[in-house]
Amino acid sequence: LAPVPEPTVTVLNAGPFQFTYQGKVWCVPESFQFPAKINRLDGWRRWLQGAIHFDGTKQWWIKPYRTFRSADLHSEKLRNQFKNEWKPIFT
Repeated sequence: LAPVPEPTVTVLNAGPFQFTYQGKVWCVPESFQFPAKINRLDGWRRWLQGAIHFDGTKQWWIKPYRTFRSADLHSEKLRNQFKNEWKPIFT
């Protein structure tokens, strides 16, 4: 039997004004959430390198979390998570 070829997956780079919702432009999709449980090594990877975010059928490369500003995040919950759970650990 011949091997089944794997589908080609394209990861799209999310630009600074890639997503439009809530009447504004954002650098993360509306479905973006910080991971609920993550180990420190994976946290450092996201902090320094960014991460792939799955949004429906598309995959987006999200910029390194260390470059986020509060204004980049679309909800108070995300802003608080970034301020209280990510920045104190990784800065």
